Amino acid sequence: MDPDVPLLVPEVNPEHCELVAVQRKNRGYTSGFLATNPNCSAAGLVVALKPIDDAFGVEAASVVTMQALSGAGYPGRCIAGRH
Repeated sequence: MDPDVPLLVPEVNPEHCELVAVQRKNRGYTSGFLATNPNCSAAGLVVALKPIDDAFGVEAASVVTMQALSGAGYPGRCIAGRH
């Protein structure tokens, strides 16, 4: 959420790579940088929406994702084959 940390989706916003130089200057970094990427659901969505937005404009999108508890690494109730 920092203004000099890019959220990179190279197929959608390659210009955000320019923030690396700004970030290095602002933070005094001589090497390395901070960058983030969206989660898997958002990454696929923005790649699909980008050409639609360019051609027609997108004012809003409503998306629901369903992820299992195990997606967070939670082993659930079954441990070593026992329930």
